[in-house]
Amino acid sequence: MSATGRPSWKSNQIKSAKRVQQRVGLTACLLVFVLVAVGAAFRGLTFDRRYPIIGSGDEAKISLYAMSLRPEMPMKEAFGANLLEEDMYAYPPLALWVYILVQLITERLVQFPFPTDYVYANRASAALLGVVTSALMGWLGWLVARPLGRQSALIAAVFVGGMWALDAEVIRVNNIGATDAVYYPFFVVSLATTVLAIRSKRPVYILVALLGVIAAVYTKYIPIYGLWLPGLATIVLIRHLGWRRMLPWLLLMAVISVLSAAWLILAYDALNAQAGEAQRALDGGIFLIFSPARNWHNLQALGQYALAWWWTLPIIAAGTAAGIWSHRHSRPTLHLGWLAVFVPFGLFCLMLYSSIELYADWWRARYILPAAMMVMLAVGVSLAQVWVWITTRYPQANLGHAFLFMGLIGLFVLPTEIAANIALVQQMQTIDTRQRVWAYSDDTIVPEGKIMLKNAGPAHDLWHRSWSGYNGATTFEWVYESEPSRLSPAEFVDRDVAYLAATQFTMTSGDYGNPRTLNWIDQLYLLKTIEHIPGDGWSHDLYFYRLLPPQVQASTTFGGLITLDGYDISQTTLLPGDTLELRPFWNAAEKPAINYNIFLHLYAEGNPTEIVLQYDGSPAKPSRPTSTWDDSQEHIPGAEIALNLPADLSPGEYTLALGLYDFVSGARLTTQAEADRFTIPITVRE
Repeated sequence: MSATGRPSWKSNQIKSAKRVQQRVGLTACLLVFVLVAVGAAFRGLTFDRRYPIIGSGDEAKISLYAMSLRPEMPMKEAFGANLLEEDMYAYPPLALWVYILVQLITERLVQFPFPTDYVYANRASAALLGVVTSALMGWLGWLVARPLGRQSALIAAVFVGGMWALDAEVIRVNNIGATDAVYYPFFVVSLATTVLAIRSKRPVYILVALLGVIAAVYTKYIPIYGLWLPGLATIVLIRHLGWRRMLPWLLLMAVISVLSAAWLILAYDALNAQAGEAQRALDGGIFLIFSPARNWHNLQALGQYALAWWWTLPIIAAGTAAGIWSHRHSRPTLHLGWLAVFVPFGLFCLMLYSSIELYADWWRARYILPAAMMVMLAVGVSLAQVWVWITTRYPQANLGHAFLFMGLIGLFVLPTEIAANIALVQQMQTIDTRQRVWAYSDDTIVPEGKIMLKNAGPAHDLWHRSWSGYNGATTFEWVYESEPSRLSPAEFVDRDVAYLAATQFTMTSGDYGNPRTLNWIDQLYLLKTIEHIPGDGWSHDLYFYRLLPPQVQASTTFGGLITLDGYDISQTTLLPGDTLELRPFWNAAEKPAINYNIFLHLYAEGNPTEIVLQYDGSPAKPSRPTSTWDDSQEHIPGAEIALNLPADLSPGEYTLALGLYDFVSGARLTTQAEADRFTIPITVRE
């Protein structure tokens, strides 16, 4: 205070500085919130991943496994959760607990959920966790860059949080309803609290970091490498605080670690669980973590599917140069010791996953996203360090200039990411070929027998509701057959197998691609070829066959438009009271403009006006009216029509007449012989 009782100039200056600091902090929160919200919008537009398709085996497995652990779950046997082999897909406990909670919430919101509804809810949860992870990444950027000044911390927070929020490949991977999205936020919390522990010298933050890593391991076994974070922080604090002050915390963390490991190993039996990643590591050899080729391969995958090296590496290089300059000129820089925290963490991630059979595709990129976090952090901190250099060279630079700086960098990188996200949204809103297959089979195919499939082929679980997401009204059964030519088609039909569904891949490079099997397939009656649309998610053409052609060939065309290929008929010589069953097969040269009905008339030979029995209805399943017959190569099976002969029907020769007519006008279509019907002779004996 001055002598007059008014605040001094120095006091006003301090208050003004505090207001500026508060403004910068609020601005950082607002900008991160905006970026996270935009990322949340993209996640919201893509998380359903072409619902109801279940494109990932992991999504189906973890959902079913969570069901199997619920004794009160009434539909788990109907969904096939009881068929999982014991410990076959032993997911870590926390992941299962999370998805059990999601299932309980789903059952509150949906009255009769299908298996695909549970997966849909898991994906929504993963997307929500992705939003949380984005916000946590912004917090991590702020914490790491805070010693460089609030404006630099603002820049780091915006770019670190924004990269996770808006990176299209992160969004694609982060929306999978599996274990990965659950453990990402735990890792970010561990990273942030490790920074706080080392910077503030407070052991409580090490405890939080340890709990975060334990939670990550309880979600997905492999992230055990995260123990590097609390371990290194412990060493640093022992050096600064001494053994005595750290001893109570060491004992507490030791007890928590031992109890967590003991429960996981002894009670949960994690060491004997058939975890896929661990098994692949053992099969490939854990020593492959030191393979230069595999680690380089992972680095390439990281750049191709999670980050763009063409702009991240130049920014990191610029930040390194700015850091060297700042150090020489006594300006704020980050201590090189932080490299000992973050670099080994990223390398451990890449190296550990190098022991697993890893392919360079977006699906496997989910394994190495924790390493991507380190690159994002490096980019954000590098930009923050560049801002230190700018403010040193141009002292008049203020918060407005910081916005301009971020805007220029954003104009450099954002258009590519926004375009990639828009492309991802468009891709996820296309109709998947599998959905077209489901619509075709549900609307057209009469389940007169099982569908033959190739086990482990692209279509092996296509009609499995719990594994593929199929939600049609028609339920299909299937059998797996690796060598169809071992029996004749008729012998398979005797074993209740009526159809074959095979992809082009299976019939060319797969097991069905040998000449013997292809010759066997050539005997079959091709009902439909469903060609995939490039970029729609399932890159396979599917061929749907009936094992046997129609019993009787007809080749009669009505109205020059719809051809009766042939028909199956139970018998042509009957007794009074018998049932006559007939199934027609159709083909349309072009799409009919209207819907036609079929009529069947049974009358005494030569006396068509005295109809004994008749049937009128759809020529195929009601869900496939003739106005939908738009594929000239398709052969459409009709529904089986049953005519019950009267018990007092007089023996003699009869005619079964079949034709098509316009339901509205009653006008009949005529054949190429100018007849309005196709006739089948029937004999009724005493």
